[in-house]
Amino acid sequence: MAPAIMEEDKMSRQERKALRKDRENMREAKQSAYVRELMNYLEGRPEEITETVGPESRELTKYMAKMEERARQEEEHFTRAPLTNSEKMTMKPLKKSRNG
Repeated sequence: MAPAIMEEDKMSRQERKALRKDRENMREAKQSAYVRELMNYLEGRPEEITETVGPESRELTKYMAKMEERARQEEEHFTRAPLTNSEKMTMKPLKKSRNG
């Protein structure tokens, strides 16, 4: 008996491209402040009050998400993960921009 290739499992180039585009759109939507606010409203979550006056920079939101993930992992594993020097240097100007 010889192995046979299943044609059903193969995806065409257009299908792969469409799937990749959908994933990219989902990733961008998750980062969008408007979409996050809409999802929180639809799920009935309480409104979060932020200290910022203007729109947050993409760098700051990325850094905050990274730190939240780090905190979640620390709680999960019951360990403290030390900050690297590069992370400290990244944090310094971001904290100054938010007034501490």
